[in-house]
Amino acid sequence: RRSIFSGAEIYSISMALIELAECILRDKAEIHPVTVNIKGYHDVPDDLFLSVPAVISHQGVSHITTANINPSTDAQSFVTVVEHLRNNIDKTLARLN
Repeated sequence: RRSIFSGAEIYSISMALIELAECILRDKAEIHPVTVNIKGYHDVPDDLFLSVPAVISHQGVSHITTANINPSTDAQSFVTVVEHLRNNIDKTLARLN
């Protein structure tokens, strides 16, 4: 039976997991891209899971790092992207039901 992963993929996934585990076990408080619920982040109203930079420590994800964004343009762009994601998720779920 063939694996769907190559050796390099398995190695890189393993190394990423080791890094995350080390941050938690040694309370390193390092920034890593992880998938988290961003509800409340930049006024996201609903549960939505995205990969964002977050601080990983003995608490797991201790907090999401905040980006330096221009409140008038970049924040609205972020909200627009989140709305598009939410709409696509809703459409896909409606098609599946």
